[in-house]
Amino acid sequence: MKKTFRKVNGLVLVDKCAGPTSHAVVSAFKRALSPERIGHLGTLDPFASGLLPIMLGGATRLADDAMEGRKCYLFTVRFGSETDTLDPSGRVVREAPVNEVSRASVEASLASFRGAIQQTPPAYSALKVGGRPLYEYMRAEGKLPVDIETKRRTVEVHSFECVDFYHGEDGAPRALLRVVCGKGTYVRCLARDLAARLGSAGMCETLRREAVDPWSVDDAAVFRFVDRMDVRADDVLARLQPPQAMTPHYATVRLPAEPYEKRLLSGNSFVLAGPGLSWEPPPLPVTSEHGFNVPERGFKAPERGLVKAGDTLFLADFLNVDDTVRVQPRKLLDWN
Repeated sequence: MKKTFRKVNGLVLVDKCAGPTSHAVVSAFKRALSPERIGHLGTLDPFASGLLPIMLGGATRLADDAMEGRKCYLFTVRFGSETDTLDPSGRVVREAPVNEVSRASVEASLASFRGAIQQTPPAYSALKVGGRPLYEYMRAEGKLPVDIETKRRTVEVHSFECVDFYHGEDGAPRALLRVVCGKGTYVRCLARDLAARLGSAGMCETLRREAVDPWSVDDAAVFRFVDRMDVRADDVLARLQPPQAMTPHYATVRLPAEPYEKRLLSGNSFVLAGPGLSWEPPPLPVTSEHGFNVPERGFKAPERGLVKAGDTLFLADFLNVDDTVRVQPRKLLDWN
């Protein structure tokens, strides 16, 4: 029997609780909705909570075009011991004194982690070598096929602050930190490296993703996890945002259903008269080299954006030629 799929295209912002994997969240959505396609942006470790954007249907085709903006995390560093996973799920591999660890020393050390920094990723990570994530090698063989230092890379830390400093019931000092960072930054490694800078050892005890530019966890829905993720189709559909929410940095041009819906679906390029096109938001005026608006041209189409005609939505490339715009449809995102 041929499997039937529900037509559902768009974005849902999820506030993942600590416990389930990101894959488990996706599987729960898949069971509830049976979408033709589904995926997520930015894997969260099982012990982590916070914002997990879920893409459904045609919106998955915008994953590569989604804004790879800044991410904001609130996390706790527990000083005194380090685990092989750099989080509470691992086994302790190193212990060190905490004599030099204080709020003052933590705050003084944060400055050296701001800006462009070098970071060695954790052995237990989704970073791939030979087509396999590093964590698969560690779980299966207990070692990596390469020296992890060869994977050292530059990441960007835009801001880093100490929110709180305290001692837990076990007596170990802890720092609650908030970081705003760029793509590819491992927060678990920030915990490890900060502790090392203070002459101690440390791990990331709690982790919460508060934002992924342009989205905030404050706008996300919480789906409960008991024995398995409890997701109802009606709840998801009530939170569903259109595919355009994936790429708010792209403008959308709106065209009449006739004849442009068929032209888009054909996949062939076509030409439009540039002046008078309906853009949301409007493109910036074209200016001369002296900064004045060019009245003959008015507006210039962006190189890439969205085209909506009737019920059909496409990602498209645009080419400006004199007063015309050539539209080349690239990816079908939504349809009736």
